[in-house]
Amino acid sequence: MKVILCGAEGQLGYSIKLLCPSNIELFAFNKSQLDITNEKNVEEKIYKIKPDVVINSAAFTNVDNAQINKFNSHKINAIGPKNLSICLNAIDSHLIHISTDYVFDGFKNKPYLESDKPNPLSVYGQTKLEGEKLISKLIKNYFIFRVAWLFGPKKNNFVVNIINKSKKNNNLKIVNDQFGKPTCIFEFSKFIWHTIFKLVNKNTKSGLYHFSNNGNIVSWYEYTKIIFEIASKYGILTPKIIPIVSNDLDLLAIRPQYSVLDPSKSFKEFNFDSSEWLFSLEKTIQLICK
Repeated sequence: MKVILCGAEGQLGYSIKLLCPSNIELFAFNKSQLDITNEKNVEEKIYKIKPDVVINSAAFTNVDNAQINKFNSHKINAIGPKNLSICLNAIDSHLIHISTDYVFDGFKNKPYLESDKPNPLSVYGQTKLEGEKLISKLIKNYFIFRVAWLFGPKKNNFVVNIINKSKKNNNLKIVNDQFGKPTCIFEFSKFIWHTIFKLVNKNTKSGLYHFSNNGNIVSWYEYTKIIFEIASKYGILTPKIIPIVSNDLDLLAIRPQYSVLDPSKSFKEFNFDSSEWLFSLEKTIQLICK
């Protein structure tokens, strides 16, 4: 089976490559090798390789920068998926596209279902939603997986960033009025490979799905306290963690205050059950602190 991975140098791309099964012929491309915003580049790669599946983990993910750089955010998050969809539909292949909880406004205060109406508060969320809509119109075999609060041992994510900040600052101010459910890149990558075998064997339905680890819903403040409770076992000093509200932060983009995703549909459709995020977090922090 041939699989193309777009965005191979991101934190999720790293994990997908690491967990790639031995019977998969994986073509892992970074932006310079496959620019999904370049229509000719996409056509050249897809029509030459003829993959069974393309995993699109390429995205413009800097939420605040997207408010300023709307053009590039739109190109990467909307036009890129459009280009992939057109080519893959022409050869009857599958697209797995990674989307986000930021398509929601966070006012529901209950875990979001796939049937809930999106209402993004930021340019990032708006462009990701536009990408979803283009995919659903342009390709028959598509799987959109929305995820939230991804963490792993490498690259840019909250766990790595907050541990690094603690080494330079004894006081950390963390928001206490935004709630979510952390999700491990390794757990999500296992799910992606699990679904690929099912979808190629036509054992599942195309469409939109939510994914998250099992476990408790937490605020960023509660999450930070848990991170350092674990990290202290591996020699990381615990800073003073000060709770603040979102309005105390001078950020360009508004974040949803509650963005928990309900993964029940995914677990049922793909016969998959995720581990607790706390268990995955402990293993991740072990890797960070090595």
